[in-house]
Amino acid sequence: MTENVTEQALSLSMDMGEAMLECGADVHRVEQTISLIGGAYGADRVDVFSINSMVLATVQAGEQTYTQSRRVTSYTTDLDRLEDLNSLSRRLCGEKPPLDRARRAFARLGGRSGVLPVLLKAMGYVFAAGGFCVFFGGRAGDCLVSMLIAVLLWLCDRHLRAQLPNRLIYTAVTAAAMGILACLAGRIGLAPNPDKVMIGDIMLQIPGLVLINGLRDMLLGDTMTGCMRVVEAVLTALAIALGFAVALMLFHVPASGLTASAEVQTVSGIFGTLGFSLLFSVKMKRMVPVLACGALTAVIYECCTFFTDNMFLCFVIPAIVCGLVAESMARIIKAPTTVFLLPGLVVLLPGNALYYTMAALVQSAGREAVAYGTLTVQESVAIAMGVVASSILTIVLTKIIGKMKKRR
Repeated sequence: MTENVTEQALSLSMDMGEAMLECGADVHRVEQTISLIGGAYGADRVDVFSINSMVLATVQAGEQTYTQSRRVTSYTTDLDRLEDLNSLSRRLCGEKPPLDRARRAFARLGGRSGVLPVLLKAMGYVFAAGGFCVFFGGRAGDCLVSMLIAVLLWLCDRHLRAQLPNRLIYTAVTAAAMGILACLAGRIGLAPNPDKVMIGDIMLQIPGLVLINGLRDMLLGDTMTGCMRVVEAVLTALAIALGFAVALMLFHVPASGLTASAEVQTVSGIFGTLGFSLLFSVKMKRMVPVLACGALTAVIYECCTFFTDNMFLCFVIPAIVCGLVAESMARIIKAPTTVFLLPGLVVLLPGNALYYTMAALVQSAGREAVAYGTLTVQESVAIAMGVVASSILTIVLTKIIGKMKKRR
């Protein structure tokens, strides 16, 4: 294997690592992908360092050393493209095709295009907002208004987000617009519970997954990446709070205090999971196991709330179960764990607690703000710890099963 080939393989693997970061992959997967491809194409040593906004790699082949870096300026969650990139990396490491052919295969991974994916994305906004509006206690009118506002947010995200590159300003402006529309709908009688409308729409912007991934990275040792993600999540949450605070200062919105039954929460949670699966561009052939993972998480959550009032346990146990199921499905189907984990966790996101924290701050209710804020952090930490625990359990169980097979 010539040194020139090793350098070309590094370039290809770096491009793939950059694309994976843009799709929302965790840094461990990016580093592992680059290392494995480099080793498959003749590198004697591969050193990779990645955070969520940059990847740097150095490979050594014989007496030559090559270093390349990539800067990632924008990223989203595109599980369809991420799965394709993961599949391609497996194929490159296993088959080691010529690099020109590998480069052409990478170039063909353009993601979804056409009218249907656009409509599916719009449906994702609708199902996610409406599903979680009902999940947190909203009624039929609230659900309808929440879905209509979600369509307007989809239009803004599709046509206006690129015009306002500062994501925090955009988030604050759109949050304010959604909050005002929800309050106006409440004033004219379309939405009896505007707070539930806002909670449903908050779920579309809440940085819960970013915060959870950041906490998980910190617990797994990727301190720098974890800190960056936590800071990003906190700033985004502040932007959302600022936007909705504008609406709450203009309109008095009392807390409805409504809750949904366990059966309604389970069904609406499945619709919410479907919505986020469409938002995350999950492949249609993965939709059934993804929804099953989300449904199981919702059921476990409901069972925990029935048997205990300890909210930490009510979130950490479903997160562990969701993580174990996602890890198992990933190994069976040969797909990234993220494909099943992220949509499966959305029913646990603390949108309800975040909204009431913000509302209490606007109303100068210090004790309530502290209580709800503490609950938001507690729930997020519980989810992150559950995901980490499931990863550790999976590794331990895999080793035990491997040893048992060797003995046989």
